[in-house]
Amino acid sequence: MSNLNDDSRSWLLCWTLRYTEKHEITKDFWRAFDSHAEAKKKYNQLYHNENVYSRSLCAVMESSDYETHEAFKTEVTA
Repeated sequence: MSNLNDDSRSWLLCWTLRYTEKHEITKDFWRAFDSHAEAKKKYNQLYHNENVYSRSLCAVMESSDYETHEAFKTEVTA
């Protein structure tokens, strides 16, 4: 990423929780963040949760709902 300090709603954290009782149960979650620092803090907290199967910190490349991260913005010409 060219600018981790981009303070825009362009950071998404996705994670999957996995529980095993009689059979395996998984559930996916996601959350948008206004800054890389906030997203990274939550990402690190999830590291210590033994039920977290996977986690991904992502910058938005293109979305109808969230701001495109500065690193992926391109000039559009008509």
